[in-house]
Amino acid sequence: MPGTYEVQNRAAAPAQGGLALPPPPAAGPIRLHGGAAGLRRRDMQVQAAGNVATYGYPGVWTTGISDCVVLAAVEWQPGVGWTNFCWEHLGGGEHQTWERTFRAQIGVPANCFALIAARYKTGTWYLADEFVKWGISPERITVYIARADFSFGLRFAQGNFGEV
Repeated sequence: MPGTYEVQNRAAAPAQGGLALPPPPAAGPIRLHGGAAGLRRRDMQVQAAGNVATYGYPGVWTTGISDCVVLAAVEWQPGVGWTNFCWEHLGGGEHQTWERTFRAQIGVPANCFALIAARYKTGTWYLADEFVKWGISPERITVYIARADFSFGLRFAQGNFGEV
């Protein structure tokens, strides 16, 4: 089963989150250390994909997440670290085309960690199931539920994610 972190109290102390970590035992939003500084902004429907080492930015972020969802998959190669990634901020209900690009970018899905970030739970289990069908272990999938409009980012070096 995917790890799920649902913000319980937006005013509570922020927590830290990482792709290879279980959801933290906290109630507040997960905040991305360093915020969006230096990260490449990708707007809705503008995918980011490539090799972490040659991408030219230390990560990606997006804003205006309301009835939409952010999907990310980052491949981990033992002895190398984070390698290939794919990220997309999808409009509400527009979940049909992301998988083709993800499959083209990611070499070995079983080596991936995946992230689904949304305001609401609706539709997140369907997307988690799609990642599992694709070959990503449920234990390597994190579902983040913000319960408010939010901005979100991912830093490659440590695999950290969170609100910005």
